[in-house]
Amino acid sequence: DEPSSALDPVAESRMYDYNLSNHTFNRSMKFLKADSTIAYMKIKKFSQKHASKFYDYSFNRIKNAKTQYLIIDIRDNLGGSLTEINNLYSYIAKEDFTLLKTPEMSFKNASLHRNYFNGLTIAGQAAASIAYPGFLLGNMLMNREGKDGVYYYKQRASKFTNSNKNGFRGKIYLLINGSSFSASAILAAKFKDDKLGVVVGEETGGAKDGTVAGFYNTIRLKNSKLKIPIGLLLIQPNIHFGNQNRGVMPDVTINYNPFNFNDKKDLELEWVLNDIQKNTD
Repeated sequence: DEPSSALDPVAESRMYDYNLSNHTFNRSMKFLKADSTIAYMKIKKFSQKHASKFYDYSFNRIKNAKTQYLIIDIRDNLGGSLTEINNLYSYIAKEDFTLLKTPEMSFKNASLHRNYFNGLTIAGQAAASIAYPGFLLGNMLMNREGKDGVYYYKQRASKFTNSNKNGFRGKIYLLINGSSFSASAILAAKFKDDKLGVVVGEETGGAKDGTVAGFYNTIRLKNSKLKIPIGLLLIQPNIHFGNQNRGVMPDVTINYNPFNFNDKKDLELEWVLNDIQKNTD
């Protein structure tokens, strides 16, 4: 699924977020037909690295090609940057929107208890300590107490956002599965609630009504010595809540079973292409 563009190799690798460890691209966009009527966008992780450049470039290509159908694939996407999904959503939203409810903190100044030095080398900790006063001040400014007595953390994705003028206005299919977590589930929940298109696949692993994440404080258990990350924010999509304690349910459920699981067939994509074909016949 290697992308192709007119960019130089270095700029291309950055924009598509090349992963040196497994020699694949984290995100890609390609046309599935020679006439460019169907665009397929695969996002393996919302890393935020050069994401703005990717979406701007990709949706400009889609607009110029007069593409009619867009497939966004977030299967096996474990989540990541809320800023990135907010940016992506601006290109597919039919109108101006607010992606998230303002995240709730588990206690006052919870953001100050996040992992700041965790995982850094001694040299890294020394460098990070220089910026630590700025980190403290910045997070104190981001915290506020609501009238309901709950403490909130300001987040860019919880602000009112304009729909992008170069956004896609054709038919959209969103592919999800049981390994779509965190930010992926938030994106899927908002997408379905706003009725932006057809959700295809299986129930997301991430909950529809929100996730405890954002940033973490890692504790080490006394006996087993296991390190457990504890989420400090309640992050919820700006949707009508169902309170069903479930993931995001697809509009079209695709079931794999022992007889077809190892056939290396992409049943979700096959269904979408067949549905498009029906609409064009």
